[in-house]
Amino acid sequence: MMKALKGLSLFGGLAVVLTLFFVIGCSNNTPVQPVGPSPADMGKLPQLSSGDESKTSGTVVYVSEYIEKSVGGTIKIERDVHLHEFTIKPEAIEEDTLITIMTVDEEILGKTMILFDFGPEGLKFSIPSILRFDMSELENETPTANLFYFHPEEQKWIYLYSVEVKDGIAEFEIEHFSKYAISD
Repeated sequence: MMKALKGLSLFGGLAVVLTLFFVIGCSNNTPVQPVGPSPADMGKLPQLSSGDESKTSGTVVYVSEYIEKSVGGTIKIERDVHLHEFTIKPEAIEEDTLITIMTVDEEILGKTMILFDFGPEGLKFSIPSILRFDMSELENETPTANLFYFHPEEQKWIYLYSVEVKDGIAEFEIEHFSKYAISD
């Protein structure tokens, strides 16, 4: 009886090793380590403060997608029922890159803004990328939308520019990755 059990456990161990070999060894996909915070870190977001009273609230969304230099691509950012998109044109980046986007609601001086933290931090585009923002998320029908940039050295939000809202969508040109905020 003991000989039969030893043979069975040896056979079971061999089956596990062979299964792992085929699962790991036959994959054509090279694992890619995401840049930026993982979804497990979402509850530990740093305060993105303008130096004024500020608090993080509401929905936090984290997406990442590998973008090929020659093809470009569009990353969809679904926040509850709102869909935002970030489009990178072909040849706008120097090499194939894992793009990460984290969004969070931030209240600054009583005004709700949606923050976009793009990574890898500092990535520059030779052709500006487009952030399409569904303004209905801010629950306010205004004719313009504002884009702010978080200046890390000054530790405050800097107003960049406003765009006209067309059919409920605001489109912003992004030339490099950093932290941005959109408000009405």
